[in-house]
Amino acid sequence: MSRHLRDRAKPGRARPVEEYGATTERLPLRRGCAVTEPLFVALPPMPRSTTTYQRTLSLPLRSTRTLSIFQRKNGVSYLFAGSLEHLMRDLFTPSGRAFYQFGGFHDLRPIEPEAWADGLSERFGADNCVIDRAALHKIIQYGEGQPRTTMLIAQKTHLTSIELGVRAIDLNVVEQGLQAAMAGDRIAHEQIVERIRRSHRLGLLVAERVALGRAVYTGLPRGAVRRALEALRDDGTIESGGRGEWRITSPLLRRYLQSVQPGP
Repeated sequence: MSRHLRDRAKPGRARPVEEYGATTERLPLRRGCAVTEPLFVALPPMPRSTTTYQRTLSLPLRSTRTLSIFQRKNGVSYLFAGSLEHLMRDLFTPSGRAFYQFGGFHDLRPIEPEAWADGLSERFGADNCVIDRAALHKIIQYGEGQPRTTMLIAQKTHLTSIELGVRAIDLNVVEQGLQAAMAGDRIAHEQIVERIRRSHRLGLLVAERVALGRAVYTGLPRGAVRRALEALRDDGTIESGGRGEWRITSPLLRRYLQSVQPGP
């Protein structure tokens, strides 16, 4: 049976690439298992900060050493989970990078709405709550298929039903659950907005336009907008939806940006 190992990084802390090699080199000794035993190593996310990431790429010798450690470990599989896709492709795809042709990319299949409906119904039922079909689909709609957002709204909806002393969950309870989820994330959203303000002089305006579905370049210098988009992409605030299309990665953050000082 393969052994599943997870590096004990502090929650939310991204790791420079050179730390991966050191972590992997110590894993068998720390876990007391032979290197020949099949291992699955789930590594924490790569840095989201552009500065930290550039420092990572400026350490070719350490990156090469990390790769050599990975390659020496027979029967070990590595998963770089939770990292931004464009950073991963920049590290693994160009021929000049230390991780060139090491591993491959695998898209995780999105959770289908039917699977969400079945799973959430089971969760609510475990606490003797009954959720009507319209309310269930509204949670899924608000979550937009993103696991963290969907589960947070469902959790807050359940908590709201407890506070109201009801076991039958309808659209009204879901709406209150959504507002509770927004309130719970408000401080984080305020911090993100402040970070966006500092990232680029047009950062917040561009982010607001993306959130509102408006054209980002209208009336603004194209070069400056492009740099603002790159900064927002690099810190994980937005992602590309195709050529010239951008979207806010978090549905709740998008709602927050839509509600405060919408840009022109």
